[in-house]
Amino acid sequence: MDKIIAALDGLQYSESTRDYAIALAHHSKAHLVGVFLDDPTYTSYKIYEMVEQGGISEDKIRHLETNDKNTRAKAADDFEKTCQQAAIDYSLHHDRKIAIQELKHESIYADLMVIDSKETLSHYEEKIPTRFIRELLGDVQCPVLVAPRKYKPI
Repeated sequence: MDKIIAALDGLQYSESTRDYAIALAHHSKAHLVGVFLDDPTYTSYKIYEMVEQGGISEDKIRHLETNDKNTRAKAADDFEKTCQQAAIDYSLHHDRKIAIQELKHESIYADLMVIDSKETLSHYEEKIPTRFIRELLGDVQCPVLVAPRKYKPI
């Protein structure tokens, strides 16, 4: 294998996905790309959280957006540090468009994709396989390892 993609949600960061991807990249001496799905339509907060008495608060919006930005940055930093500790060849990529479309496009150039089994890119819990995973698997262009929530060495 030459290229492995770790599909990661910076707001609900999956350490299991990170660990499986790093282990596989280390074992196969592949380049690992951490694809962070920073879809602008997906936030950690719900619309009603922006509303205060008298309407929507600009200060509250800025505060919530800053929290999301910091959470995503912390996840990317953790991924980068863990890759450095594992001494593997890696890079980071932030997709800031519609996540499912960007991930399908990224799969064209990959030998393997690793993604969390519970990935939804939404606020809602879903049964496995989630709608996001079903849609991804229906049109992906490379093999996919759907990682469980807890990492167990292969």
